[in-house]
Amino acid sequence: MKTPRISLSICLALAVALVVGSSSQAIADNDPATILASTEAQFSYQGAASLSSSVSISQEIQIQPLTADFDPDPVGWSVDLSNSAGSFYGEISWNWSQASGAAFVWSLVGGKQTNKNSGNSNCFDAQGYCTINISSWNFADPFRFTFGADKNLGAGWWNVSVLDLTDGTLLDLGSIKTGVPINTTSVKVQDMIYRPTETDICPGDAAPNADTYFGPVVDSTGVEDVTGTSTLTTHNCANAAFGTLPSYAGTYLVYGGTKASVASPDRQGAFKPSPALTTTTPPIPDAPSNFTFSTTNGLLSLFVQVPKLAAQGVKAVYLVSPELGHPDTNPVYANLTGTSARLQVPITNDMLGQTFNVSFFSQTGFVISDPLLQTVTVPKNALQKPSGSHAIPKGISPAPTIATKVPSAPSGVNISIQGSLMTISATSRQTNDTQASAAYLVSPSLNGGSASPIQGTLAGNSITFAVQLTKALQNQVVKFSMYLSNRLGKSKSLSESYKIPAKIAGL
Repeated sequence: MKTPRISLSICLALAVALVVGSSSQAIADNDPATILASTEAQFSYQGAASLSSSVSISQEIQIQPLTADFDPDPVGWSVDLSNSAGSFYGEISWNWSQASGAAFVWSLVGGKQTNKNSGNSNCFDAQGYCTINISSWNFADPFRFTFGADKNLGAGWWNVSVLDLTDGTLLDLGSIKTGVPINTTSVKVQDMIYRPTETDICPGDAAPNADTYFGPVVDSTGVEDVTGTSTLTTHNCANAAFGTLPSYAGTYLVYGGTKASVASPDRQGAFKPSPALTTTTPPIPDAPSNFTFSTTNGLLSLFVQVPKLAAQGVKAVYLVSPELGHPDTNPVYANLTGTSARLQVPITNDMLGQTFNVSFFSQTGFVISDPLLQTVTVPKNALQKPSGSHAIPKGISPAPTIATKVPSAPSGVNISIQGSLMTISATSRQTNDTQASAAYLVSPSLNGGSASPIQGTLAGNSITFAVQLTKALQNQVVKFSMYLSNRLGKSKSLSESYKIPAKIAGL
């Protein structure tokens, strides 16, 4: 893939150089591809953003004010588009020079027919590309490019436009028709800065600065790839580094200047985003909600819900709890199923009867929610397992009030489903002499057989069990029974059945 991309860049760059009137001083005995490649710095976005005849993509870009050319030729940028397998689709490139302003070019693999539409591009059918020179374009303004199907011209036609986000100027770069299918659920966008014309082998260690912010890649359904890869590809004639973006989505590429200035913290953190950029301040996702927990088979299982997981682009949910061995420098990430998140922590003897503070966060890949703050009390008998059918756990510690009778049976079952998490609750009305110390749910279909029932949470008169649903349970009737126990024995069982909905959200 690399060789075709370089070859295409060379062709387009030389074409642009002619458009802007660059005074190229090529050295005959040097390979053009080697010269151009030696000045590139590049990185990629690839994630959930898709591209098809019905889904377009866009990216917002802000270039820091430019003051000098590269001896004396333009500074160049390009964006390569490919599918998840790396098959190349096309390229959008542009450059800037003090003398001529800006020039844009875009091309498409297999493009043989072009249409400049209502714009002023020069389009070339035989080469499958369009170009436009805009001497008045101000690269101090942030802009957004959009790549998508041109439905006005029909199947196989694709269009690129560039919008100045400050003054609203819209450039239609024209449309190109290709017979190459363009359809991917994980579009790869490779952003680059380079010298588009030949002057000498290297720009030297004091090349003009071309520091650039590349915002997230966003598709027209609202899905976005928030941050570029952490791997920056550079070459022997490119001074480049990732800048610091403490509060913004996207990637900031520090390019040019001296090697010392590229490494300078002041320069790396110098990006001041324009308020016209919509992707620099992505919305903060909602904190997780609906916390429940259970203790079964020596594990503390923690459940939370993320109702707007898809709408807000939540990529991860994690737990911070220094008391459980997970400070903010070493969080534990949840297993996501639909809109439910489950974390499991092994229970140790030291945890029995103890109360722990836990904090849950949602993360979109870059932006982190406010915390959901909760406390968890691990039952004193959490490591005890019943043996035999409906056996009473042995070694249960006495309740705070000494029980003289077995607990009263639970009552008033209520069931709710949020996402793929089913919560089964009931009432436990006990007197001083029937105080319960544990609650158990027996249901083989819910993986809680009599030999290893699901342990619930007791809080006052309330009993709660949290059960993670699966696809296999959809539209099934599940039977279960629950009972309470204390040091004297177990209560009578309460048996119920419940039909799981035919469709569980997120499964």
